[in-house]
Amino acid sequence: MRAWRGGWRVVYCPRVVVTHTGRGSDGNEASIRVRKYFAARNAILYARKHASLLERVKLACFVGTALPVELLVHALSGRAPEVLLKIRGVRDALAGRRPPLEALGLR
Repeated sequence: MRAWRGGWRVVYCPRVVVTHTGRGSDGNEASIRVRKYFAARNAILYARKHASLLERVKLACFVGTALPVELLVHALSGRAPEVLLKIRGVRDALAGRRPPLEALGLR
């Protein structure tokens, strides 16, 4: 719908089949790390695009308090890198940086 509204030509082909062969998740540690990074990054990008000012302030307060606490808790159990990836996702979104695909093992 957005493409059509944006002036793109939209064509319906009933015999076409699209198969998604992208990266599915089997729940291993690497895929969990990637999901955590992108969940944090995309939450910021989504809020920047669609949220009201109040909703953005709420998200900033939540992220600003929850991530440091989560980092502390996970540091005690040796799982701090997971939270550091979330923090990197937030930073990358705020700075407008592209995802570090190689660092995430996606290249």
